[in-house]
Amino acid sequence: MLDFKKVNRRFALGGLGQNLVYALMSTGFLFYFTEAAGFSAATIGTLLLVVRIYGLIADPIIAVIIEKTNTRWGNIGRILR
Repeated sequence: MLDFKKVNRRFALGGLGQNLVYALMSTGFLFYFTEAAGFSAATIGTLLLVVRIYGLIADPIIAVIIEKTNTRWGNIGRILR
């Protein structure tokens, strides 16, 4: 059985990596849309905020759908793990 501290560290490192990638992508999108496409920074910042709020709502719903989906090969949630 895994140690609780090890599991916590692994989840924290996974979250750190995910947020670093998101921050780099957001910075790139913000730079492109403000400099190349000509949108205002407030417009793009609001767009990025709306996308994060949408993810906050949609991700748990999609997770429940995946966990409850059964196919002839078995439960999709267990296959994806």
